[in-house]
Amino acid sequence: GQRCHAAFSGDLALPLTWSVFDSSLGDISGTDSNAVYVRSASGDNVVYVEDQYGHKGEARVHQP
Repeated sequence: GQRCHAAFSGDLALPLTWSVFDSSLGDISGTDSNAVYVRSASGDNVVYVEDQYGHKGEARVHQP
């Protein structure tokens, strides 16, 4: 899988919750600031992360 690194400005409150837009294209699992995305089909996907206070981030994963 691909390791996802999220960049945040400001304080980050662990634990983090990781998710994907379309689990038929790939899935993510992780604990705190480390997560691994595993591709299962072609097509762009989006990875989401949220901390315990509702701060959110996202990253697009391009998968030709």
